[in-house]
Amino acid sequence: MFGLFGSKKPLKPSGHDVERADWETFLDQVYVKTIQGKAGGIAVISNTVRNNSKDVEGHVAEELTYRLKRNIDQKQGLQVRKFDYGKFQQVFEGFSRNSDQTFFRTRQVLPAEVLVFPLFQGEKRALVILEATLPEPNLKRALANIESEMRKA
Repeated sequence: MFGLFGSKKPLKPSGHDVERADWETFLDQVYVKTIQGKAGGIAVISNTVRNNSKDVEGHVAEELTYRLKRNIDQKQGLQVRKFDYGKFQQVFEGFSRNSDQTFFRTRQVLPAEVLVFPLFQGEKRALVILEATLPEPNLKRALANIESEMRKA
């Protein structure tokens, strides 16, 4: 997994910046392509909410939005929901100190180690959370899916 976590091809913080105006739609698509129905997918957590069902941009809120895998283990789902705004911000602070990594490992989200892929758009933030034991081909596929969505206009 060196290529994803080490310095062979580091993805700089700009590689985590989402330029699409439809932030909420982007998060929905990342969820569908990397979490729902995918082995090792856990959740997409963001600090944004929609004003209504037609709102594609969303706005920053003081609460988190959890897009959990539908068939997530009940215990794991409860643990993810216990992940609060303060811990969410800490993950981003930690990422700033480790910005040469694409995914990084943390125990801040769940008691077990997970892989986290941070996403940014101004003050909007999101975390794509995957199981740490995900095989490298699955990680590469997840990253390719995220990057593909980021490239869409």
